[in-house]
Amino acid sequence: MGPWPGRAWEGPSGAWTLAVDEAGWPVLAGDIIVQPDTQQQWIVTGAQVMRNNLDDTVNYVRVDALERVGPNTEPPMTPTPTTRAAT
Repeated sequence: MGPWPGRAWEGPSGAWTLAVDEAGWPVLAGDIIVQPDTQQQWIVTGAQVMRNNLDDTVNYVRVDALERVGPNTEPPMTPTPTTRAAT
């Protein structure tokens, strides 16, 4: 699926918050989100749709995630993740 526009912020604890285009919904715990330009990957730990009642063009999916490092890192919640792309 995707790619869709998005943003990523690393928090002080090392956890990440991603903002993903609403077209990427549903995003489930254990999914892997990939930044196509750099191949950076995150394992989703939680997600919710953030909707604006006045302007639906600013809706997005807030994703809580951990960075996936190396090919042997397994998602913490499911052994068979679905790969999704974000830019």
